[in-house]
Amino acid sequence: MAITLLVWLAAIIAGVTIGTVLCWRIERSGVERWGASGRLYGTGRSEAELQAGEAS
Repeated sequence: MAITLLVWLAAIIAGVTIGTVLCWRIERSGVERWGASGRLYGTGRSEAELQAGEAS
């Protein structure tokens, strides 16, 4: 049982560490994010508008 708990704890620590490092790298890179607004990188155009422009 001790081995199981150690593996479980190691998995949690590894997951938190990897997630923290990845988030830190993204924040450090300064890349602009897009989210619920649907706006891509501050262009003022939504993904649907960009796809419609490619189709025509």
